Amino acid sequence: MQEQAELDVLKLVAGAKKQEYTALLRKHMAEYGMQDIADVGRLAQELADGDPFIAAALIPIVQEFARQTARDVRDFGRGLEYER
Repeated sequence: MQEQAELDVLKLVAGAKKQEYTALLRKHMAEYGMQDIADVGRLAQELADGDPFIAAALIPIVQEFARQTARDVRDFGRGLEYER
């Protein structure tokens, strides 16, 4: 019975560590993702160089990049299971 209790405690600690590391990685991904989105936005602005036609063509690309980056950060770690 004591062995089972010790095993349960170890599983709880491992689960907490997994959640902590996943949250830390998600935080870093969010920070870097935000920087990437800003960089892509600046690049699109630079490429458009004031041309409204080019800007209109680039805006959906930048928006989709931002949406996908947010989705990747949000979904990171889902489906990862820690079991031994």
